[in-house]
Amino acid sequence: MNQNIRIEPSRLAATRFLSGLPEQSATTLSACAREITIGRGGFLAHESRTADEFFVIERGLVAIELLAPGRGPLIVATVGKGQLVGWSWLFSPRIWHFDAVALELTQAIAFDAEAVRQACDADPELRHELTGRVARAMSLRLEGIQIQLLDLYGSPS
Repeated sequence: MNQNIRIEPSRLAATRFLSGLPEQSATTLSACAREITIGRGGFLAHESRTADEFFVIERGLVAIELLAPGRGPLIVATVGKGQLVGWSWLFSPRIWHFDAVALELTQAIAFDAEAVRQACDADPELRHELTGRVARAMSLRLEGIQIQLLDLYGSPS
């Protein structure tokens, strides 16, 4: 991961995850953000490590993987443009539960989790906006995983 390119608030609002974010909230979040580029096979997150960042994908595709003993990594979800990677930063113990691996060259906005948590402590509106958006992202991700499991383990026709 690299770069310290300043992220404009309008760029955040242009992502699906942060679309419609109030202007002040976008301005606050932009101060906690930086642009990153990850090559194919690069990791955004490692299972069991501290979740000190989270990401919104701008371009590319990321696999959310679970290590299955004796089977290796299993892709449980894929995340693309406008979507959130990571919510472990928001909940104690703030440890990643999955790996997040770029399936292709990926550009993302990385957020400093500690800075965002501090901003949320100072701004209840921002906290409300982010927790609602994270909850929606979690719900959609879990629904997607449920459909995958039904495909894998559902009753044969």
